[in-house]
Amino acid sequence: MVLGKDTVGTHDLLWPASDARYLSSHGHTKATGCTENAQKAFRELDISLPKLPDPVNLFLNIELDNEGNLTPKKLQSSAGDHVLFRVLIDCICVVSSAQKNIDEIKEMLGAKEVGLYAASVKLSEAWYFLPMAITSSLFPAIINAKVYQKEVYYQRLQKL
Repeated sequence: MVLGKDTVGTHDLLWPASDARYLSSHGHTKATGCTENAQKAFRELDISLPKLPDPVNLFLNIELDNEGNLTPKKLQSSAGDHVLFRVLIDCICVVSSAQKNIDEIKEMLGAKEVGLYAASVKLSEAWYFLPMAITSSLFPAIINAKVYQKEVYYQRLQKL
């Protein structure tokens, strides 16, 4: 993948993916983390990985101090900010978001942002079905094109 457009420019490669153990230690005993979400997605695709790749945390603003401590800072992104990637070869991307403690968010950002976060989470969860519906409906046609017409196959993949 190649980065095409980035309206923020602040992202993180240091903060590790959350897992159930970390979330449980922070009071989320029934939560699954990004690690488990990604492992489940790969299992469903019948893909076995020796180790999950480290995450790219889009829009996350993390400070690294001289002692090696990581500290989340106020987000630099605003409504409408986005990142655009161009996919050059077939690849699988897993997008995951772990449950966040509202108190953590309030401490990091403030009460108004917590309200916006809570509302946006509910709205975004309502849209989870859309990519799956599109992918499920187009998948048979794309695979048939790969078998019978390679050029059509690549055209269809680029239009997704």
